[in-house]
Amino acid sequence: MTSHDDRHGCEGIATAAWSKRGWPVMTGAVAAVGLTLTWRLYGPFGTPLALAGLWFFFAVVVVGTLSEEAHALRRAVRVGGVGAVVVLVLMGLLTRFPVGGWVAVGVCALTSPPVVRRVRLVVHRARRRLEEIVSDLPWQDT
Repeated sequence: MTSHDDRHGCEGIATAAWSKRGWPVMTGAVAAVGLTLTWRLYGPFGTPLALAGLWFFFAVVVVGTLSEEAHALRRAVRVGGVGAVVVLVLMGLLTRFPVGGWVAVGVCALTSPPVVRRVRLVVHRARRRLEEIVSDLPWQDT
């Protein structure tokens, strides 16, 4: 029988392998399919125009939201670009695969490294708290 620490260490290795190798490949493939479908849907003129328009829109929203911060403009340009690409990927996927697109995006989002780290932390805290509660229970030998 393996201890909790042994199992926890193995989960860490599997999570690291997924975060460094599996997840980027999967999300890259989903993004490529979504952008290709958007390109086929809107063509060589509509897709760059949609990208530029969404990028500008998201950048303005972020600058307005973070106007008090020092590096608001730099962050706005970065977040605006990422947001624009995400929306274009969603447009392509959901136009061609209404249900499958949501499934693919959901799997990408729920298995992202920050989400996996947060879930592992919550599970670890819950497990530790449960062990504390169980150790405080008065056990009777019958």
